[in-house]
Amino acid sequence: MPEVVVRAFANSPILQNHKLQIIGEGPEREVLEKIIAEHHLENCTELVGKVDQARVGELMKQANIFAFPSIRELGAGVVLEAMACGMACVVVDYGGPATLIGQGRGIKVPMADLGNLVISFQHALEELVVNPLLVEKLALAAHNHALKYYSWPAKAQKTLEVYSWITEHTEKPNFWE
Repeated sequence: MPEVVVRAFANSPILQNHKLQIIGEGPEREVLEKIIAEHHLENCTELVGKVDQARVGELMKQANIFAFPSIRELGAGVVLEAMACGMACVVVDYGGPATLIGQGRGIKVPMADLGNLVISFQHALEELVVNPLLVEKLALAAHNHALKYYSWPAKAQKTLEVYSWITEHTEKPNFWE
């Protein structure tokens, strides 16, 4: 649903002073191109298209804010990548992305119809672009959370705790921390 963010930009002169990059390729491209042309957003939007994983990482490290309006991708891997890259994230309050963002690690907007999602994303993104200190605070909290709980050493430790719980009957680990 990248259309949500493009429409948020279309509605907001504040957001149009910033750059929106959409990475990836999909069936929505024609719709996005049409919205971009209709609202004259060519100077503030870029449809990057499909790129390799290394390039995705480079682009994420150059960005400050990650908007993820999808409600279909419940695994939230890309949100975790954005957090690890130190981006302030805006997600729909639903599924894996909302769980990852939690309190103080990004902004969750309520699940809604398309029109209300656009408005919610617009307001959240405007709040961030006018408040760099908030972006910095959320990005740091997101980055620290990703490293603490989702780095390879953290995953290895959690796996050892699970094995210990199973084989040695130790206390059940908290799977969400």
